[in-house]
Amino acid sequence: MTTTNDTLRNEIRPIATAVVETLGERWTLEEQDYSTGLTLVNDTGARLFMRINWRDESRVVISGEYPKQPMYTHSPVSHEITVARTKSGKAIAGDILRRLLPEYLTDLRSVQQRIAEREVREVREVEVAKSLEVVPETLRDFGDASRGLHRWELRGVGEFTVILRPEQETVVLKLTDLTPEEAQVVLLALQDNRRAQEFRANMED
Repeated sequence: MTTTNDTLRNEIRPIATAVVETLGERWTLEEQDYSTGLTLVNDTGARLFMRINWRDESRVVISGEYPKQPMYTHSPVSHEITVARTKSGKAIAGDILRRLLPEYLTDLRSVQQRIAEREVREVREVEVAKSLEVVPETLRDFGDASRGLHRWELRGVGEFTVILRPEQETVVLKLTDLTPEEAQVVLLALQDNRRAQEFRANMED
């Protein structure tokens, strides 16, 4: 007989409900149709997934969850405990408070801080990118602005790359195969569009 997700959730529901009642009003239960268990959610962002152990149905698995992060982000440490299914909700809540939450919450706060810092950095990247819009139309941008990377081509002659590093309040500028005159046009373009156009006009005269 195949055990459905609904059956698994129904089996864990009375245990999870008793645990939440013991942990207090800052905790609630969250349920998703496709899930094999239930999630205990705290108003600080902590999330504990609770399910019956697939290999040993006499035990319950409780694991800490983290907010979604970019794929290339360093993965935080996993935190998980198992407890006897026959334990009371109060006893399981005590195991969670003693064995799971201390280390999990420490790592969760680190993840939340990295996410907040990334959001601030992305806002700063947008601000810096907007400040670079003074670049003349003669320069074609074919970079990846979402990553703070701009690559401009100067009239098909050469390229230069701008890398935004807002956390350091710096912009890295790399020139490739440009003559000194062309490099000066690029620098002037970033500084002041009007001056760059005047410099270009003088060069062409």
